[in-house]
Amino acid sequence: MLAGLCPQTVFAESDVEVFYSKLKYILGLWSAEHDRLDIAPLVKTFTAMGKELKKVAEILSGHETGLREIHDIAIVSQLATILALDPECLSEEYLNHMNHL
Repeated sequence: MLAGLCPQTVFAESDVEVFYSKLKYILGLWSAEHDRLDIAPLVKTFTAMGKELKKVAEILSGHETGLREIHDIAIVSQLATILALDPECLSEEYLNHMNHL
């Protein structure tokens, strides 16, 4: 490639290596810039997830505090009942605590 660009010039092997090294570096920079991920959609998704997680946390904390709507407390009670069917999910001690609130 180099000989095609400069046919009248004779390059030393070390010059060719330096040239190709610099060319690879430039192509790497261009590729990194060209392939850079557009984070705007990710930010939007994470923001939406954060809002939903906050809502879920508020619903789940209703059983602990009793300061939530009755349906929030009912949801958590139902979740505890369903999870109790799978002994690997929650300890019996925790489920007993949840059922006595």
